Amino acid sequence: MSRGFCPAVPVLTVISLLLAGPTGAPAEVVLVELGDAWRYSKGLQAPSDPPAAWREPDFDDSGWLEGPSGIGYGDGDDATVLDDMEGNYLSLFTRRAFEVPDPAAVRSLVFSADYDDGFIVYLNGVELVRRNMGSAGEDFAFDRPADVAHEAGTLELIDATAAVPLLRPGRNVLAIQVHSWALTSTDLTMRPRLLANSLVLVSPVGLACSPQDADGDGRVDRVALSWTNRAAYDAIRILRDGAALGAPLPGGASTAVDDTVQAAAYRYEVIATIGGEDCPPLSCSVTVCHRINLICTLSLQDGRTAALLTWDPQTDVDSIDIVREGTALETLGGGETEYVDPDVESLEPEDDTDFTIVLRRDAWTCSAACGPISLCPELTCRLVEVDGEPVVRLEWGNMVKLWESFTVLRDGVEIAS
Repeated sequence: MSRGFCPAVPVLTVISLLLAGPTGAPAEVVLVELGDAWRYSKGLQAPSDPPAAWREPDFDDSGWLEGPSGIGYGDGDDATVLDDMEGNYLSLFTRRAFEVPDPAAVRSLVFSADYDDGFIVYLNGVELVRRNMGSAGEDFAFDRPADVAHEAGTLELIDATAAVPLLRPGRNVLAIQVHSWALTSTDLTMRPRLLANSLVLVSPVGLACSPQDADGDGRVDRVALSWTNRAAYDAIRILRDGAALGAPLPGGASTAVDDTVQAAAYRYEVIATIGGEDCPPLSCSVTVCHRINLICTLSLQDGRTAALLTWDPQTDVDSIDIVREGTALETLGGGETEYVDPDVESLEPEDDTDFTIVLRRDAWTCSAACGPISLCPELTCRLVEVDGEPVVRLEWGNMVKLWESFTVLRDGVEIAS
């Protein structure tokens, strides 16, 4: 009996089973793998006539070169090496056909790439994603350099779920245009993968972390977390600053409350589990600040205008910065509860003044502001009767500055000084 390969036809059956998953739930399938054979054309000229025809699924690429991915040169990270590219051409055009027996079984897509310098990806002729090459929908000429340099070495995962409706039963084509940022560049690479039903794309989304004052006393006493689920999970874990926050939640949970918070900075992570595997975490950061109750008043002290700032006592605070109109005035100890600014006199009367205090502890900060407060008097006008005649009485208060004189105008005309 002679040795040989198994027939190719059952491969489609295997893919179909994988898409179904062992329990009926969608399972991850690699549609395009690193190392797969790609058709490619060097960017010595436009890859087709018309120039956009090369990315269509029915384009005849039988005359193109063929090689496994990654494709490029320099850095020793490519299976197919373009040893004539440096100094000669800027671009590379690649195509890879793959089979999808049942597009309805595909719930999500993720395109991943390790690349240098820029690329545009097309699925069945429609743009999927681009990096460092113009604007979405823009045709990019074969002899145009990438917008910026980008070094390979970091894999980027890109949610392409919006492109699921582009999939066809049977043969599909992924087409990628890759550009270097300069003819003199010493490297270029494209190392792509396309995954269906990846756990990356069924992670929860839209995590919101909201500090709340549950009992209305002006102090934040809990952080409410909410998110949107995109799959039937086995369980959901909540981490705060890397440590588990209570027991795991049921897989259908979409909210949680942390009622053990103090004034501090926190980082939360929501991790969903499917079939014993963790989905990539969803995270958010929040700063919890209690009510500071800052009060700012102006007064005359020794004939000069001063501002008095007072606030509630604060716990676990290292220092307090005093800021006036964006300019730092002084840094106080964390236990201080008041500050006097004796230099308000120098401000112009018409310039309203605002103050901010910034509480600091390590990397945590909270702030409170008051103002604007004005040096100008507060004028009131009253109609009164004097000796049986109506008289308008003008009165002004808030005398926080020694004025040299007052001028009274009526309809723009001076009537008293």
